[in-house]
Amino acid sequence: MSDVRTHIRRLQWFSIFWMSVELAVALTAGIRAHSVALTAFGADSLIELVSAAAVLFAMHAKFKRTATQVTAWMLVALAIFILANGSAALLLPGL
Repeated sequence: MSDVRTHIRRLQWFSIFWMSVELAVALTAGIRAHSVALTAFGADSLIELVSAAAVLFAMHAKFKRTATQVTAWMLVALAIFILANGSAALLLPGL
């Protein structure tokens, strides 16, 4: 079981690295090009990054199980909140 956890952690660290690069490139390109699509892609990368961090945090064995699960769910809720606010801002610009 330890090998599986190690493999999952490595994959999550790689995912976090990749999404961080994706976030930086997409946001920089989107802002410089005044492109809503590229900026939204960068925001989506942020949501994926938060989700990957939540999974990595949940897999960490040093913390108590219930506290870790609550924190992981709070990170997922934060990602959903970011997504909802971003969608509302794009779909309802007058509000």
